Amino acid sequence: MRVILFTATGAENLGDELITLCEIRELQKNENTDITLFSHSIESTKRFLLSQKYHLENIALREYFPNNIRRNPIRNMRLLWETMCQIKESEIIYIGGGGLFYGRDEEWRSPLFLWSLRVIAWKIFRKKITYLSLGVTAKKEELSPLSSFLFKKTSISVRDAESLEQVKSLWYNGILLPDPVWSLDIEKKNNTEKVIGIALRSGFLSDRILSEIIKKLQEQWYEIILLPHSLHPSNEASHDGYYLQNFLFPGVRTSQSIEQTLEYYKKCHIIIGMRFHSMILASIHSIPFIGISYGKKTSSLLAEMNWKYSYNKDMDSSDMLLKAIEDIESHYDELHNQLQKISIEMKEKYIQWFHSLIW
Repeated sequence: MRVILFTATGAENLGDELITLCEIRELQKNENTDITLFSHSIESTKRFLLSQKYHLENIALREYFPNNIRRNPIRNMRLLWETMCQIKESEIIYIGGGGLFYGRDEEWRSPLFLWSLRVIAWKIFRKKITYLSLGVTAKKEELSPLSSFLFKKTSISVRDAESLEQVKSLWYNGILLPDPVWSLDIEKKNNTEKVIGIALRSGFLSDRILSEIIKKLQEQWYEIILLPHSLHPSNEASHDGYYLQNFLFPGVRTSQSIEQTLEYYKKCHIIIGMRFHSMILASIHSIPFIGISYGKKTSSLLAEMNWKYSYNKDMDSSDMLLKAIEDIESHYDELHNQLQKISIEMKEKYIQWFHSLIW
């Protein structure tokens, strides 16, 4: 079977790279599957997959169209031709997972129109389209004009209840399929050292509060590691490293790449996470965490997990987080076991539903 997989790989986002890794591993459990993977940067995608000891001989990597079309119009004509040829030769198109369909108020630009153009091209060739664990956070009024292109005559699976409501509000049925990263196989380490990992994104939590938290935790002899999840090559607002470097106080460490961020999770005893996949990574490592929600997808995840240590980005004091860390320490083993159970259940659910959906 010849399949095409469209994800957000190649943009230096740890969550998107892990989604891609988990999906191609599951797809290739069927030995008769040839995968063409589209990427924003082939070199970045290769680097990450190789860092996770994934062999690339069974993957054909292709570059997304468009890519810097104003600077390289002729090159983009070639990319468009290659994309159309790949689509024509494929049997199934898989899109997602992750937050591909977001609105203008969430990021620097909305990708909805571009995705609708891609889907139109696929439908011209009458290819079967399946969405995998899609995150849909764009507003209904943004989705409505494009929904017939995006969702009609497709199989739709979404990763959270909020996304499911969005899809159903447009008169399309969908099913819940957990985020692919729940299926990640990791090497677990029970870290008893006083290391706290912080995975936040800019523009939400007060800088004053974060500074207070770090300094007070250091006074309690905690080691702090900053964990950037996104090192976007062209969008400074989406580059966690630029934001987190403001908190590199004496004794504070930070990772220098998304691969190193992933490796640093093994060293952490507690996580303070705002990034969606920081909460999932903490869970599958069985690391008790404090979840700070900045939007619908994080709120939905924390509610689904029924996680006690959930807070809003608008908090005006560091005291509640410091008290939460104290409470986590006093119930650590219980929380460790709770997360272990949750991650096992989510992984089993994902794998079961994924294979029933794709085959």
